[in-house]
Amino acid sequence: MSLPSHTLVRRSLTILALAVVVAPCRCERDRPTPVQNTAEPVQAPTERSSAVLVFPDEVRTDDPAINEFVSRALDVTASRDYEEFRLLWAASDEPFARDQFERGWRSVRKISVDLLQKIRDPKDDAVFYALYARAELDPDEIPPDQEPERDIVLVIRPENDEWRLAHAPERVRDAVKSLMESRASSAGGATQKPQPSVDTAEP
Repeated sequence: MSLPSHTLVRRSLTILALAVVVAPCRCERDRPTPVQNTAEPVQAPTERSSAVLVFPDEVRTDDPAINEFVSRALDVTASRDYEEFRLLWAASDEPFARDQFERGWRSVRKISVDLLQKIRDPKDDAVFYALYARAELDPDEIPPDQEPERDIVLVIRPENDEWRLAHAPERVRDAVKSLMESRASSAGGATQKPQPSVDTAEP
């Protein structure tokens, strides 16, 4: 049964009107979503510090993996990438807070590693390393009552077959600082190797 011509015309106009209304919606829906509007924001390039990083050959150990880890830790610290910095730390230890990391990044001029000492834990014979570094800060970027030089003592210990940073226990800090004072007061202390007495320090 055929429809009257005026009915066909009216229906055609209705379909055309719907097409005009729906077409823009379909175009908007089919248009690729810009990258910046995705759930995962685009990671902006990390800004690198101009700090001088010093890790002398005479301080490096016989273990290339340790030397590589320390070099990477220095590089990450200078890159201002806090999330990457967090990954350097042992899961059981809390790294420096983000605001502290940011303040340090803005103020540091130079970081030099002065000691990387292998230590054997007398409790379970496990091996870890004590790291002593000095940070020189920009006086204009820190409060006037703070010293522009900082001593940093950390330990590097194995975790899940990888090396990780951790805060140094008090006994390790005391032993390392005592060792550095002894080296500084002795003749030719800048190239003197650490004394084996520190090997008995507990983690």
